[in-house]
Formats: sequence, structure tokens, C-alpha cells
Amino acid sequence: MMVSPICTAALFSVIVCSDLQHMRKILLIIGAVAFAPVVYWMGAYTFLMIIGYHPDAIGIELAPLLVERGKGVEECTQIIHPIPHPFSPSAREQQASCIHRYASLKKDPSACNLLMPSDYGWSCLGAAEEPNQRWCWFDFGKDPAIVGRGAISIAMTECKNNPYSMRDNRCCELATALYINHEQHCKAFEQGPQQLHDQCLELLANRERNMNYCSFITSANVKAACEVSSRALEADGTDTVEKK
Repeated sequence: MMVSPICTAALFSVIVCSDLQHMRKILLIIGAVAFAPVVYWMGAYTFLMIIGYHPDAIGIELAPLLVERGKGVEECTQIIHPIPHPFSPSAREQQASCIHRYASLKKDPSACNLLMPSDYGWSCLGAAEEPNQRWCWFDFGKDPAIVGRGAISIAMTECKNNPYSMRDNRCCELATALYINHEQHCKAFEQGPQQLHDQCLELLANRERNMNYCSFITSANVKAACEVSSRALEADGTDTVEKK
């Protein structure tokens, strides 16, 4: 039986239409699969922002914004990655850099509590310190090795063994009182300078792991740093003290 050309054309059209519909479905599936991560990311990003998170925020860039807007440092802990970033800093690392930067900008040692006890936490305390708060500096671990003020420095052994080193050297006197004659406290420095007395009380609190000494510190900035450091040392239970 012969099939007319009209029937053949109609049959071909049906086949072509069927193939086109099938191809359209395949393309729709491929498109959905390709755009699903984008749709998920946009949806998750928007939802997280609405409930107070900071998705994919960069810590050192977020911190100035928080300070400018009067937000608390706890906002730094709201940094989150909706999608894993295997080749960039983790959300936890971004949170830490935000906290460190925040404490530095506000000169707020209490913000560093969120990083303690850790090396980055001790670094945070240094960054949060206001200018001209310390009369002396020490380079030490369990005991100081170098004592100094400004450009003048002296080995701790000199403070200990050479009585001439003690002349007019309040920093040597402070180091000796705290790290050699352990029964001494800070009464010798009550008459000032105030920075020296405050520093003595802070170092004494760290040495004794007793935050109560911090309450007698005059400077609010040093007192806050003292509370953070002595609390961390008490919790840590090691002999490691930060550089001052």
C-alpha cells in the first residue's frame, strides 16, 4: 500500500516535534542542575542576612563597619560560609581576623576574650592597647630576659646580679620585684608613675593568675587587658605569658 506524501510529511512533523519536546526537557533539566547552586547561594545568602549573619564577609573589612555602626564584637562571630571555600580562609579564620581588627580599632581589650587562650588572642591584646599605657617593656617567657624603657634595654641578669643596674632604673626594679623577689608586690610603685603601678598590678595578676589584682588598676584600658589575660592564664594553667 502506498503512503501519500502528505501522510509522510505529517508523520515526520510528529517525530520532529516529539524530538524537540524531548530536547527541551533535557535542556530544562541541564539548566536546572546548572543554576541550582546559584539559586541556593542567593537564597541562603539573603536568608542569612535577614536573620543577622554575615555570609562570606571578610573579617578585616567587616570590623570597621561594625565599629562605625556601633555594633558589638559578637557580630564578628556571625560570619558564615553558605558554601565551603576550600582555597580561602575559613569562616572561623575570618571571624578571628574580624575580632582582632575590631579590638584594635576600638582599643577594647575585652573583645579579645573571644580569642583566648591562643597566640592570636595575646596578639589581640597588644593591638587593643592604647598608646603610652606601659612604663616598661619585657621580653620574656616564664621569666624576663630583657628589660627596657624606650631605646634603653638591659639584660635581666644585670638587674639580678649588678646592683649598679638598679640605680634610677624603675623597670629593673619592677622586674626584680615581680620575677626575682617573688614575695614582693607593688607597694613600692604606689607613688607613681601611674603607668608603672598599673603595669605592676597587671603583671602581678598574670604571675599569680589572680584577677583580683586587676581591680586596683587605674587605667580602664590596662584593667580590661589585665582581666582578659589573667583569666586566660588561670584557665590555661601554663607558664606562658605574653610579651609586654
